[in-house]
Amino acid sequence: MTSPLRAEVYFTNMKVFPNLTWGTRDPVAFRDRELGLIRLRAFGIFNIRVVQPVLFINSLVGTQGVYTTDSIAEYLNRVIVSRFNDFMGEKIDTIFDLPAKYNDLSDDLKASLQRDFTQFGLGLTDLYINSITPPPEVQKAIDDKSRLGVFDNLNELLMMKAAMALESASQSQGKQVRALVWEWVS
Repeated sequence: MTSPLRAEVYFTNMKVFPNLTWGTRDPVAFRDRELGLIRLRAFGIFNIRVVQPVLFINSLVGTQGVYTTDSIAEYLNRVIVSRFNDFMGEKIDTIFDLPAKYNDLSDDLKASLQRDFTQFGLGLTDLYINSITPPPEVQKAIDDKSRLGVFDNLNELLMMKAAMALESASQSQGKQVRALVWEWVS
């Protein structure tokens, strides 16, 4: 270590790092047009790759000897969740519209995150939203509301149940008659 020439070597893997997870640790408050104020949790996956190694090393890695994928993913998870919270407030009115919009939401969120990732020399190759869910008590209320919506006319429901009961009774009585005939024949 007495040489006047000193060299530092950094190795940066340029492959795509797939299947990194992101998600909200705590539920996030969201004002829903139909349900009012509710809390949501969201989860997904993302893929990254280093596109500018020198910028990546100088801006993110710094003086650390080793910077693992897990530590980068943990930091980027916080960035994604922060942007996601703002994004939900701007793009979504009600959670009832969410399932049909996951692909569009993923694409728009990915576009809004590109600047955050490029400042570290990273490229966000893919971002997917796997689920956005309300708490269990809100899910139960939604299920109850949908059950009531199925039966618009209570009279029709009662008539249908009565018809099904009559049909079931006639089928079981027919079986009894057949059983009696079989016993009489044998």
